Amino acid sequence: MKNKISQLIYLALLVLFFSACSKSNAKTEETVGKIAQQDLQNEVKVHKLEYSIFSKELVSNGKLYAVNKCELDFEGSGVLVHMPISNGKLVKEGDLLGKLNDFDARNSLDKNRQAMVKSKLDFEDLLIGQGHSLVDTAKMEKELLEVIKIKSGYSTAQTNYKQALQTLKGAKIYAPFSGVIANSNGYLHAKVRKDKPFCILIDNSAFNVEFFVMESELVKEM
Repeated sequence: MKNKISQLIYLALLVLFFSACSKSNAKTEETVGKIAQQDLQNEVKVHKLEYSIFSKELVSNGKLYAVNKCELDFEGSGVLVHMPISNGKLVKEGDLLGKLNDFDARNSLDKNRQAMVKSKLDFEDLLIGQGHSLVDTAKMEKELLEVIKIKSGYSTAQTNYKQALQTLKGAKIYAPFSGVIANSNGYLHAKVRKDKPFCILIDNSAFNVEFFVMESELVKEM
C-alpha cells in the first residue's frame, strides 16, 4: 500500500515538472517571436512618383566649339607699335588688342579735313551765286543741291574725309566680346602679316558640343 502511494506521488511530481517546462518553453518561444518580429519591422522610406524630364547617360566622343569665335585683323598695313596680348590671355569686351603706327593715317585725316573745309567754302559761294544760302538748303531741290555739291567738290571731300577717319580707326583693334586670345601672329616693331589674322578671339563662356551617335545606340536609350 505504501509503495502504491509513493508511486502515485512520484507520477504527480513528474506531471507537474513537465507541465512547468512546457509553459516555460512556450513563454520563451513567444518572447523570441516578438524579438524577431521587432527586428523585421525595418523603416521603409518612400518617394512619390511624378511626371518629369530626366537625363539618360550616353557615352560618346566629341568636340567642343565656341559659340562666339572670330578672326581679328587690322584694316590696313603698318608697323605694330602696341601689343598688350598673348596666347591664352583673357580679355574683356572693349579691351585694346593691338595698335599700328598711325602717323600716316593722322596726316591723311588732317589733309582731308582741310580739303573738306575748302570745298565747303566753295559750296557756299556757289549757293550764294544761285541766290541761296546754307539756311535755304532744306528748301532747295535735291537735284540742284547735289549738282552744286559736285561742282564745288564738297561731296567728294566728305567721302574722302570719312575714308581717312575709318583708316585711322582701323589702326587699332578692340575686343568685340570677352574671351581668350589664340593664334596670335603679331610681333612688336614689325609689319603685320596680311596672309594670316592678327589673332583669334574665342568666347570661353559658352560652347556647342558636336558628337556622333549610332542609330542603334540611340534606339537603346529611347
